Amino acid sequence: MNLSSIAVQISGVIYAGGQDGIYESTDDALTWHALNDTMKGNVHSLVITPEGNIIAGISGNGIFRSVDNGNTWTQIKLGLPTKIVNTLLLTPDHSVFAATDSGIFRLDPGASAWFPFSIGLTTKNILCMTYNSEGKLFVGSDGSGVFKSIETFNVPHGFIGWINADDIDFDTIGVGGTVCKDVVIRNVGAAPIILKGFVVKDPIPFSIDPLSITFPITLQPNSSVKIRVCFHPPQIGTYSSEIDWTTDIADSLSEIMKPRSVLSGVADARSGVAVNKIIPQFSVHPNPVSGNSVTVSFPEEQSQTAALSVYDVLGREVYRNDIIAGLKEFEIPIHDLSEGIYYVRMSSGGVTATQQFIKMK
Repeated sequence: MNLSSIAVQISGVIYAGGQDGIYESTDDALTWHALNDTMKGNVHSLVITPEGNIIAGISGNGIFRSVDNGNTWTQIKLGLPTKIVNTLLLTPDHSVFAATDSGIFRLDPGASAWFPFSIGLTTKNILCMTYNSEGKLFVGSDGSGVFKSIETFNVPHGFIGWINADDIDFDTIGVGGTVCKDVVIRNVGAAPIILKGFVVKDPIPFSIDPLSITFPITLQPNSSVKIRVCFHPPQIGTYSSEIDWTTDIADSLSEIMKPRSVLSGVADARSGVAVNKIIPQFSVHPNPVSGNSVTVSFPEEQSQTAALSVYDVLGREVYRNDIIAGLKEFEIPIHDLSEGIYYVRMSSGGVTATQQFIKMK
């Protein structure tokens, strides 16, 4: 056997990695059993977590984990931008660090995603790692010397949850049409998280199907939820927006996760709406408004019935009515609305226009 890594479980089982995969010994290294049927490649780094999970770094093939003593393996690739892993390190707080050609990455206990830990490094190719009695991390780089962490990792920390939200590309649809797709939100951490709600940055072309989810919802570790997002472009153009998902995770931690979904889509005239068709014209006043109603005015009498809706910043419809032909003004009651930004959307003849107003005290 040509070996380059070795690790021992609390039970005494020894695992050794090398060019031909992983070997296991249950009798103090007197005999060895090859696990090559389930793990192939040059295993140059091994760590075993306090829970008994085996984590292996394979030359040019990334990082794998086994939770059943090496019988089956799953690649841990979420958040890891490279397959070039130089070494692995288990710290006293039960975190696993990966030194790669793209920097250092951290895997929290029980988590299924890596998070970057490279702030302050002047080079990204890290070759070796260790820690001192204080739990500070020391890493050796390719050509830039040794770096020391400010943070310490000598005390096992409380498990935390980590959010990872998908993006959606709605492709191209016709003006006046609606396409809905599911966005998947995952908890890739080691503790439950509470998904409390969301904010759609541009709720006119994009909205959440209120029947697809009821907030709040608790996501257990390694679980996910699907939420239906709809694209309904009001006019021809290219659209982009974001949904910020709010959780009970501290804001300082959310910044290094992926707590938002990026939305994109294109609207064309395939639905039969002509490019030069007249868009409904109207104004909203007073704006800002502090009273019990807001007035929608039209530059001329409406020649046909139009649908009028009001949405809040979350994309929820809070008011709907029909504008009959012949009107020049229409009053919208807002006494039940809380302070904030609202959007008035009017659709007529297959074309939609939008105006914004602000409700104040």
